[in-house]
Amino acid sequence: MANELERMGLLYSVDRSAFASYCLAWDRLVNAEKIIQEKGLTMVFPRDDGSAYEQVRPEVAVSNKAMTQIRAFCIEFGLTPSSRSRMQLPEEEGEKSKLAELLD
Repeated sequence: MANELERMGLLYSVDRSAFASYCLAWDRLVNAEKIIQEKGLTMVFPRDDGSAYEQVRPEVAVSNKAMTQIRAFCIEFGLTPSSRSRMQLPEEEGEKSKLAELLD
């Protein structure tokens, strides 16, 4: 992801903490989803009376929170279609803007 953002002119050294936070959120999402895939969405807990109750795994909340954080970072870095359409990307060297091509 870093290489692509740099290629697009959207990642600079001052973005290090924001990008690191994105990477941590991504790591949390991946790890939580691995556990969910292995163990399922819920856990069963025994009660003192011999019965049991089912509860959503904590990893589901971790996954949901990470997805929310990732979405926010994606918007900041222009990684969603709608956020990208609002951004002005720096032109690559030797690439003319459409307006410049029309004027030529």
